[in-house]
Amino acid sequence: MPQRLPLAATPLAQPNPDSRRHGEWDWVARTATRLLTSVPIKQPPKIAWLLLPFMLAAACQRNTPSPVSPTAPSVEYSARGVIRELPAAGPRVVIEHDEIPGYMPKMTMPLEVRDTNELRHLRVGDTITFQLTVTADTHWIHTLRKADPTAISSLAPASSASPATAAPSRAELRFTNELGQAVTLGQFRGQALAITFIFTRCPIPDYCPRLSQNFSEALPKLAADRTLPTNWHFLSFTIDPEFDTPAVLRAYAQRHHYDPARWTFLTGAREQITDLAASFGFTLQRNGAQIDHNFRTIIVDVTGAVQMIYPVSGNLTDALVTEMRKALSLPSNTHSTPAPTITP
Repeated sequence: MPQRLPLAATPLAQPNPDSRRHGEWDWVARTATRLLTSVPIKQPPKIAWLLLPFMLAAACQRNTPSPVSPTAPSVEYSARGVIRELPAAGPRVVIEHDEIPGYMPKMTMPLEVRDTNELRHLRVGDTITFQLTVTADTHWIHTLRKADPTAISSLAPASSASPATAAPSRAELRFTNELGQAVTLGQFRGQALAITFIFTRCPIPDYCPRLSQNFSEALPKLAADRTLPTNWHFLSFTIDPEFDTPAVLRAYAQRHHYDPARWTFLTGAREQITDLAASFGFTLQRNGAQIDHNFRTIIVDVTGAVQMIYPVSGNLTDALVTEMRKALSLPSNTHSTPAPTITP
């Protein structure tokens, strides 16, 4: 299910005699006043002061829209795939799955497993069927069962080195970077790429800001590793191109301590960005002053094949570093000199 994100943080509303919000704040004020004035002056109003923060918090909860409702509906999908990575500890398993009709194309991605006991008898290379549950803010898989490998003819066998899917052939699409320069995806051919989709007005710390923070934290770790080939780059596409002009993107990039030689922010025609994002399973819909979207962080190896897609937000820094190293480690990658850079 998509995330609903307001385009800008909602300012603190001024009292309005006709609003329900004003009535709730009046209730807080009246109740606090009664508690404070009902305690004798000679006695410290401990109870009142202890209760006041809870009353204020309760009012804030009623007046501040939560990004995820605790009763948010979930959607179930039946899926099948091949286990590619099975960590010894942790709640995630990497699965190369077949197309999930109505949700996403076939790809390789880490998926949350809430009941890790379901992994106990599974091994890397096993073909499985499973249920994928998706809510507004999270996902998990369950009911993992071994399946007949021949039933999944559209997936490569576990021993195959073939990529899960190919990156979109859009090399000549033109965008504009944070420096106001024209850029095509073809300029990054032969480089390992990390790609994500964000917008600068996103007010929820765990959403777009966290995705940008992942890049900001992963970049110096990769740059400091002198054993790595140097043909790698990060790309952040805005999904709010009308507001996110090159100047806005550049200010945003500077706040995240970016290096233009390694990290590019791109804007362009809305339809073009939407189509590109959709090719990675990223969904986007505008509802008035809001944007509904899910999450995608994509790793593309030096051959242009999609190596990994993360369909979640959260702290992915270490995972990004690991996947970028894999994307650069192909035997065919002999690049050792800095790739052409885009300079101010």
